[in-house]
Formats: sequence, C-alpha cells, structure tokens
Amino acid sequence: MKIETKHLIDTIQLAENIYFDDYGYKINVHSYASNKPSSGNEWRTDMVVAGENTSMESISRIMDLWGGATYKTSKLFVRKYGVHMQIKAPASMIRQTHLDKSKKKTIVPVKCYMSITIPSLLELYKSVEWESFMVGEGSGDDAKDLNNYINKHLRFAELGIRVYGNWTYDDVKQNIKDGKTTHNMGKYIQPIEMNMKQVDFCINTPHVDVAQIYNLLKTGGEYGQKNLKLYHNNIDELDAEYTIGNYVGNKPVVSKVSNVIMTKANGLEFRRGARSSQIAKFYDYTRKSEKIQKERYLPIYQVMGKTKEAKHIKDFFGRTMEEIKDMKSELRYEVSIRDITGGAKGVNDLFKKHFNDIERTNITFEFLFDKRYSSIITYTLRRYLLNMFGNNITDKMTIRGNTMNKWDLLKAKEEGGEGFTKGLQVMAILQLMDAPHGLSAPEIKKRFKDLGVGYENYRRLFRMIKDNGYVLNWADDNIVAMNAIKEIYTSLERIK
Repeated sequence: MKIETKHLIDTIQLAENIYFDDYGYKINVHSYASNKPSSGNEWRTDMVVAGENTSMESISRIMDLWGGATYKTSKLFVRKYGVHMQIKAPASMIRQTHLDKSKKKTIVPVKCYMSITIPSLLELYKSVEWESFMVGEGSGDDAKDLNNYINKHLRFAELGIRVYGNWTYDDVKQNIKDGKTTHNMGKYIQPIEMNMKQVDFCINTPHVDVAQIYNLLKTGGEYGQKNLKLYHNNIDELDAEYTIGNYVGNKPVVSKVSNVIMTKANGLEFRRGARSSQIAKFYDYTRKSEKIQKERYLPIYQVMGKTKEAKHIKDFFGRTMEEIKDMKSELRYEVSIRDITGGAKGVNDLFKKHFNDIERTNITFEFLFDKRYSSIITYTLRRYLLNMFGNNITDKMTIRGNTMNKWDLLKAKEEGGEGFTKGLQVMAILQLMDAPHGLSAPEIKKRFKDLGVGYENYRRLFRMIKDNGYVLNWADDNIVAMNAIKEIYTSLERIK
C-alpha cells in the first residue's frame, strides 16, 4: 500500500472556548447524570462488543464541588466512533440553565472550554463507521471529510454549541439594541476551525523490538540515555504505564533487573524534561491495534457474515491471527507535538517556525492535509531519528565489538593510543558497557558520582568515546536494529 502523509497522523487533539446558545438546556436533556432520574431523552450508543449487544449513554454529566459540570462522551461512544469530546462548564452557566427563559436574552454568554480528541486517526480510517460515512457522504477532501464526520456524530448544532467571542456586557447590550439576541452572537463550532493542541506523527518500523533499539541506543546516538525512559504499553487503556524513568513524578513500577527489557518493557520514550512539548517514542502497536479491531469490529463482521471485511482486518496488520497470537509484533515510531498549559506551544511553534507565510493566529488540523504544509510531518519524523541515532543513520556500519583490541587504548598518543591513565578510564567504561546486559550510560554516571568523579571529567570521557567511535560495539542485533532505522529514515524521504 502506498503511504501518504495522512497515514502518518495518529492522535489529534483540538480545543476551543465555546458557549451554549440555550445555556446548556439541550445538553442537559440529552446527557446522563447519576444524580437525576432517566428521562428517556438521553442519547445512547449501541454496539456489538465481544459478540454481545451493548448499550451505553453517549454523553455523561458530572457535577463538581463548586457547582460546575463536565460533559464528556462515554467509553463506548469513543470505541464506536473514534472521537472523544469533553466540555468544562462553570457554575455560572449551570445556574443560568434554571433561570426564566424570558430573562435569558439579556445575559452575557458564559465561556466554557471544549476539547475534541481523536485517539487514533489510523484506527478511525479502518473502522466500519468511517467506511460507511465515506460511502454515503465522503467528498474526497480529507480535512472536510474529517470535519463532517465529527460534526455528524457529535451534533454540535443540536446541542447549541457555538464559538465564544470574548464579548463584553456592552457588546451584548448593543446586540439586543440591534434587535438580535445573545443566542446567535457566535457561529456553530466547526472542528476544522478549532485550535490544534496536539498531534502525533508515526510510522511503523520493520521487524525489530524494544530490546534491540534499547541496546543500540546504549552505545550510540546523539541523545544517549539522559532523556530515555522505558515503559510497558498498557493495551487496555489509551495511555502507557511507565516502568522505568528517573524524572520527577514517575516512580518505577517495575524494577530494572537483568533481561527485564526483553520481558517487560515494550516502549522507549525520549523527552527533554517532564513538561516537554515534543516527545519521541518507540512502542509496540500491533497488539493494541489488533485488540481494538478484534473487540470492536470483528464480531460485527462475523455476525453479518462479512468474510471480506474480516480478512481486511488481518491484512491491515500484514499477518495472520495465529502470528499475532504468538505475540509477534512490530514497533511504531512516533513523535508527539503538544501544547503545554502555561508552557511551550509545541504545535504552534512547529508550524510557524518552518512556514513564515502562515498569517492565521491559530493552527488547525486542516494544515496537516494541506499540501503546502504537509511536508512538516516527514520532516519532523526524520529530524528526531537523526537526533536520536546521529550520523549512524547514513554511515556505513562495520562490526567491531569483540574484535576491537581495547588494550590499544593504553598506548602512548604518538602511537595512536590515549595514554595510560585516560586510556584505562575509557577501556573501563567500554568494559562496563560490553555484553548484552552491560551497564547503561546513566548507571555508569551514577557509579562515577559515587566514586567522587567530577561531572566534567565524565562528560569529556564520554565525548572522547563517542567522537572516536570506541563505543560502536556492533553486534548482530545492533546491525538489524540500525538497518531498520535506516529503512524508516530513507522511506520517509520518499513520501510526498
């Protein structure tokens, strides 16, 4: 299958300030709340899960201690339609819901915050709902089709959701003076016009696993292990469960012991700080994706006797169900760009730093499907591969490792060595790193610190090791992993 840039986009998150043109009356009628009896007007989602018919409310309402409310789509709704909506409404709006209707036209619209998340655009493309939508209403314009699909299932107009415009009380009075009402001061929300707060770019790797990538990065690359975290991918939830990480707020769930990365961790992550706006990672995607497809759609196909569609699921993973059962899997390489509350605006910076001609103040998902800007997807994926693995991506690889005579490091400088003292230090580090389960750079650094070795000495030694290529212990697994990375790097260059 030919890869297009739209097939490199996974998670998308949108956000906007909104208001309800009826002060929340309709969404209260159509949502479910545990503290009120059911009226029969609540929207519901029906679906076949694990071969059984399941039904659940589409939108739930949760009240907070201060009188505000959070409206959000249910898990079943997200599983069926691949879209999640959440709205936070302040107590002032909830109070207005119960006011006399005759007085509402004089009230200033109350600002609420709405976010829309597509957990996986790639999984959405595979779904029955998307296929059905495209057959009946697809236009061929990727951005507009996605906008219309979200509109169809979240039904903003029926819920009275409009764009908030930061109006003053004077604006409202003038609006009434002109013979209008406050209800239609803003237009109905359109996802294609909402601010994009997060986008994940991804591509699947050839056949390698986390252990191979981890061992490769122990000995080479530009990032080293200063920003490296290992985690175990939780296939039952959207988020990953961290297992190893030395950054604040993330205590190890599983202690690192010999060979644990082979049996436990199935993800690697790089981020510069706990609140980084740009994160690069490798993780096992096959089992999670296969789980979603098997639970949501395969039972539907089997009940309806659609053998073609059932086969389609298998073909999408490029393997049989038996192979997946045997836990054979592939990694997904992903770069996540996001806006941090009170911090860096990753999405905005990414586009505006590379495209000076962007005049609009907000970046929307429309930019992802626009040919003028879509090159940012492949550029970002390639840049982080280069950052992580350095020039090894383009250099010709040779096997050194055990064939390298480390005693040559002890020779005098005029004989090509490093001198006895420094050479012995370098050789000691290489010896500690050697073997499949050798110490990592952070572990060696910790030992240096315990022994009283200064940071500057440590930095100079590792810079020398890197610059002279002493650390390139290319075992068979390293070569397999490096070739896989090279294949990704060059294939991204060919995607237009």
